[in-house]
Amino acid sequence: MEPLLLEQLRLHKRMWRVGALTLAAMMIGCGALAKLLFSEAESLGVLRLAGLGLLVAAFLALPSLGDPSQTRPAKTLRDRAQQIVWIYLAELRGQSAGQFVVLGLDDGTRVWFPAMSKRREGEVLAAVARLVPWATQGFTPTIELAFMRDPSSLREAREALR
Repeated sequence: MEPLLLEQLRLHKRMWRVGALTLAAMMIGCGALAKLLFSEAESLGVLRLAGLGLLVAAFLALPSLGDPSQTRPAKTLRDRAQQIVWIYLAELRGQSAGQFVVLGLDDGTRVWFPAMSKRREGEVLAAVARLVPWATQGFTPTIELAFMRDPSSLREAREALR
């Protein structure tokens, strides 16, 4: 896999780790302040809630551990590259905000590959395209409709153009 793609996966894991550590720090702070600001009974409730928050933070940190080359997007590019029929850039807003290169597979599933830098999303798409040059590139409603009806039709349409 290209170094740029591994770097994007590492950055994505780091983002999860930073979020989990931030939540953990907030819970520790709440626990420390509970004794100062609340009565004994109230502080016990805050401490329990902070403990639950620490547990959630630990679970949020789990995806950030391990080798980036073993993530689902990396495994898909490595082990199922021949099944990729469509790639395009997608930007999500809201709680799951971020830029992604979406890998459309011939079984109709989509795998989201993180493009952690808005400035480099084109480079990430180009790196993926080098690994799967046969895949249809770009997003249009017509391509999405064709993919939803019959994903392998994108492969057949691409081969017909050759």
